[in-house]
Amino acid sequence: MTKKNKQNDLKYWHNISLIFARSIAMMLNENEGIVVRIIESIEFPLDDDTDMVIVYYKNKQISIMPCFDDFDEGEIVIIPDYNPN
Repeated sequence: MTKKNKQNDLKYWHNISLIFARSIAMMLNENEGIVVRIIESIEFPLDDDTDMVIVYYKNKQISIMPCFDDFDEGEIVIIPDYNPN
């Protein structure tokens, strides 16, 4: 497979995404996240109206959630543990 074709391959982009997520996990502490603005060419798959998300590290994995609070892009935030009691 040529380099040009490889860059268009879905598995290639999936693996790149996993490497990128792992690198973020190494930079963030447990229960810590960073606010990211969704640029025009990208859509957040869970909510078309979301223009800010929080990329966070919790339970040894990277997750993304919509950001509805008034944070600045690049701001580090703490993701609290949810306790229903």
